[in-house]
Amino acid sequence: MQTLEAKIERLMNNVIQSKEAVGANILILHKGQELYHKVFGLADKELQLPMKRDTIFRLFSMTKPVTACATMILVERGELDLQDPVSKYLEGFQNQTVWTEEGLVPVEREVTIFDLLNMTSGIPYPDLSFPTGVMMDQLFSKIKEQFQLGNPTSTLEYCNQIGKIPLSFQPGCRWQYGLSADILGGIIEVISKKSYGAFLKDEIFDPLHMKDTGFFVPKEKEDRFAVNYYFD
Repeated sequence: MQTLEAKIERLMNNVIQSKEAVGANILILHKGQELYHKVFGLADKELQLPMKRDTIFRLFSMTKPVTACATMILVERGELDLQDPVSKYLEGFQNQTVWTEEGLVPVEREVTIFDLLNMTSGIPYPDLSFPTGVMMDQLFSKIKEQFQLGNPTSTLEYCNQIGKIPLSFQPGCRWQYGLSADILGGIIEVISKKSYGAFLKDEIFDPLHMKDTGFFVPKEKEDRFAVNYYFD
């Protein structure tokens, strides 16, 4: 019978050889004890840089559970209530509308912190397959254009502009993957009087010794940053 280690190595070697991934870093912990660790493949195939234990990866949507944790820290401290309307903190969420096939209608109730955490807010991602997603895509294009011109949008400006885009549905009616966590980041800034990144560093990353986690890779760590490849 194959050992767990042998199974992992066979699986990962197949993944690398079939080019489903360029490299991987496998770590198994149980009750605080390291049971297994091994690196596979490359962090940069063009430069032939091997994967290492301290290679830095992009997290992408893993930001969402971190944001939820940060939100609940404020709830635990009594600085935020799950039933608070978002408009209490972000003026762009006042007097919102909902897109329907018959036209825009007023919200039946305001978007709440609870809606943001559950992604039942009706706030979409940029998406060209439905009207509110198209509107959000247009907003993102405008923000990117301003950034390229040297006029970056602040977190609060970004959130307030999102609030002015019609919702995809009445708050709480259904679930949709979208920008809800981004809005929580803005609310955290308003309450904490810190940038969102600074709050995460002070309250989560530093206490947990997550020394390589953040929104930007410092110059001195760029040689440890894995190249991002897309599976074709």
